[in-house]
Amino acid sequence: MKNCYIIDFNSIGDEQRGYLVSLEENKNIPFSVKRVYYTYGVPTDAQRGFHAHKNLEQVLVCTSGSLKVKCFDGKNEKVYSLDNPSKGLYMSNAIWREIYDYSENTVLMVLASELYDESDYIRSYDDFLEMSSKVEITSKDIVELVEYDREYLDLSWKWLNDKEIKSLTMAPDITRKEQLNWFSTLKNKSDYIIFGIKYNGKKIGAVGLKNITENSAEYWGYIGEKKYWGRKIGNIVIDNIIEIAKNYGIEKLWLKVKKDNKRATRLYKSKGFKEKSIDEDIVIMDMNILCSKEG
Repeated sequence: MKNCYIIDFNSIGDEQRGYLVSLEENKNIPFSVKRVYYTYGVPTDAQRGFHAHKNLEQVLVCTSGSLKVKCFDGKNEKVYSLDNPSKGLYMSNAIWREIYDYSENTVLMVLASELYDESDYIRSYDDFLEMSSKVEITSKDIVELVEYDREYLDLSWKWLNDKEIKSLTMAPDITRKEQLNWFSTLKNKSDYIIFGIKYNGKKIGAVGLKNITENSAEYWGYIGEKKYWGRKIGNIVIDNIIEIAKNYGIEKLWLKVKKDNKRATRLYKSKGFKEKSIDEDIVIMDMNILCSKEG
């Protein structure tokens, strides 16, 4: 990750006398330091962070104990271990961080490029994904809807058992045996179509139509590999599904989305879906499509 990396500080001393590390702004600290703070007494099972910054740069130094930091730039994810006071973790702005796996008596010192400013924080993961989606699909990227095979089935088991994905997709509780039985009946279903989503050759999700009638069908879909969220892949997937629906002579698509799933709702509205009803925390949306009936 170009915007997140380990800095090895020069450590002076020996085992008999101990060691000294000097931190100098615009030298081994790659910015002017305006604020220094530290945390201590953090329980070993605690998790901190869960935010990004719009402009702030930081260097994290674990002066005592150890911890792990998971960094995500909207595209790449990496976990860094801080367990030596002669090492620091540089993080630029626009890095989502989660800090965990604290050892006993851990002290984490943070050097920051700016004074505290609450407005610089991005505390919503959805907002972070939306911001980081500046890196969008280019003409070199390939999004495909392909056959939903056994490998997709196994991946779906993993994806839909992720708590966040399970909640957003409103996936029902099923056993592995029930999933396998469902897969075996797919070839006989006339009211159900399913595709695997492939991005640059990697299997990342699933999409389809269900409850298909003569004139309408329910759209559903999800990106199971969360590192690909926020990249506008859903735009292409929905466009492809609309074309498939047209070829089936379907005139109306409808869907269900959780009321608090604002990111998905914005996507659906941008593609022409309109809200029809709200039942507790579920929103029903639909859209009319131009048909190209054949035969």
